[in-house]
Amino acid sequence: MNDNKNFVKLLLLLSVVCGFVSMFFIRIETILTLFVLGVISVLYNISIPLGNEKSFTFRRIPFAKISMIATVWSSMAVLLPWIEVNGLVWNSLVLRLFLLQFLFIFIITLPFDINDMVVDEIDGLKTIPITLGIRNSKTLLIVLSFIYIMMFSNWVIEIYQNDLQKVFFLIGMSGLILSLLYKTLRWSYRANKWQIMLWYDGSLILYFIIYTISELLTY
Repeated sequence: MNDNKNFVKLLLLLSVVCGFVSMFFIRIETILTLFVLGVISVLYNISIPLGNEKSFTFRRIPFAKISMIATVWSSMAVLLPWIEVNGLVWNSLVLRLFLLQFLFIFIITLPFDINDMVVDEIDGLKTIPITLGIRNSKTLLIVLSFIYIMMFSNWVIEIYQNDLQKVFFLIGMSGLILSLLYKTLRWSYRANKWQIMLWYDGSLILYFIIYTISELLTY
């Protein structure tokens, strides 16, 4: 146990050092964006005293958990690279890509909330499954999954020129979303935590593999 703690401390120290050194090689806009995302991440777990033994925490805001996760992850994946290259100059392209990524993270995070219902209810959190129930949450997931597939299809058809690349990327990502949806509809509430992490966190790796192969098809 002590070895694990020391290893985590070492990784944290290395992360801080690397982060500090990196600040000298990136835009000031990127640093400010990282700061904002860091504040959002920290605020989620901080309790703000209000007096009279009362306190406020962002965790208590309905649906804050999944919204903050999707916002931070999507910003890290889409907005940070864009800001580093283009600064704070926006266009519809990057905003649509951000929305696509937000929706994807939202879709793979909702099953975690379904699986965590008992613990979240004890903690007094207002997540989507606690508010809507499991059945309605799964219905919402079905709707969001098909919205994502339609939006993603439109994106790929518009952006990519190679037909083979289009077909592979569309089939690969549609298959990934539908397989995750199938897993959620059947097992998400009863699955062990490690299974949920394997399926949904692992989907990010599969996403990268599908994208990489589709890019290689252009050569």
